[in-house]
Amino acid sequence: MSVEVLAGLRRSNVMQWEPGWYRPAEWLSPYVLGYVIEDTPSGPDLRIRCIPNGVVVMTLDLFSPPRRSLAGANADVSPSPVVGMHGGVYVLDTAGSRRSASALLTPWGAHTLFGLGMHELTDHIVSMTDLVGQEGRQLAERLAEQSSVPARLAMLDETLSHWFDTRREPSSTVVWAWRRLEQRAGRISIDALAREVGWSRRLLQARFRDQIGLSPKKVARILRFHRAATALITGQPRLSELAVECGYWDQAHLNLEFRNMCGHTPLDFVRAVRGGRAYPQRE
Repeated sequence: MSVEVLAGLRRSNVMQWEPGWYRPAEWLSPYVLGYVIEDTPSGPDLRIRCIPNGVVVMTLDLFSPPRRSLAGANADVSPSPVVGMHGGVYVLDTAGSRRSASALLTPWGAHTLFGLGMHELTDHIVSMTDLVGQEGRQLAERLAEQSSVPARLAMLDETLSHWFDTRREPSSTVVWAWRRLEQRAGRISIDALAREVGWSRRLLQARFRDQIGLSPKKVARILRFHRAATALITGQPRLSELAVECGYWDQAHLNLEFRNMCGHTPLDFVRAVRGGRAYPQRE
């Protein structure tokens, strides 16, 4: 029987189980939020309910890859997958051993690394070798040869540092606009954000489509959801008050967004997290 977990939460202090989470070298922090190292030769099958969280996940399978498939889809997910930005919840079934190293990339970090418009990855999962070719396959093989987690982390830092050094820098204005949305937890109008960066609304949307993969409005929705989810996990205030605090029209709007973003009502979401069935992909 499979175990269901939630992936993509922004806080870790309430979780009862987490995979190995590690910080990258400081100079990589604009592009890489963290690494996840898993070394589970055997274990239960997992049904992972993945919540949108503003991260592009690049996974390198180190040995025989597990079988991954999207719930409801007829085809398996390719080994060493790269998961693009998603605007809503999706469910990933995983069976077999899970022995991998993943880099959690900022969307502009992924744009820099892969050199393509991020809208091409939005709501998609593709093979890493399709994006970086032989370099990705060689990195996975070299990581598998390392006998310790510190050695694998050092190799990831070294290799990604080299890759980013040879790529073009992302737009500082796009990064600033994203940070501004984060600072306001999504509670800023897109017209106001465009005025702050000195662009038209249309230009802001075009740049986000290219370098982020989602529209500014969709990013704002994700950030509002995460603020509400964090408040529920840590304190569980009245839902009507929470809706107003997080920028929703009313409690019904809050309930609808929770269903869109995580597939649960707010209260069912809290029960899932407090029941130990959740782990984060970023802090």
